[in-house]
Amino acid sequence: MYEPNFNEPEKELQFCLYYYRRLANNVRYYDGAEISNWLYCRDGIKDSIEKLRNKMDVSTFLDEIQKLDERIIAERKYIQEVLDGYTADDEFDASHWWWYLDDVADGKVKMEFNKKTGMYEGKVWRDVPKTLLNFQETPQKEGDLQ
Repeated sequence: MYEPNFNEPEKELQFCLYYYRRLANNVRYYDGAEISNWLYCRDGIKDSIEKLRNKMDVSTFLDEIQKLDERIIAERKYIQEVLDGYTADDEFDASHWWWYLDDVADGKVKMEFNKKTGMYEGKVWRDVPKTLLNFQETPQKEGDLQ
């Protein structure tokens, strides 16, 4: 679960955008631990935007977030290779698509730009079992459950 660094959502948004920008603009510079840490900033961006949406105009932030998200989506295969072994908390659903880049790359999570929220959102294909969205190996047969 994401824990904010600041009590004020505006400060949190600025803080998280700073690090998310660094990740999106230089993703191939970072190792798996760093990428994992910077992806938590994307959680902070989502949380901050949701808190600020009714208090201020967030459209300028949303334009930048869309561009940064597009860079992350474009690098999804590389990021997933580097993140091998690093996992997200199981509590995240497909709306936190940045934690499911392997499923985005495989087409199990469909990316859509939501014009209402101004952000990309992950939509799970109806025929994908929920167990495939948990960064855990799904046993292939009964003997694999040991």
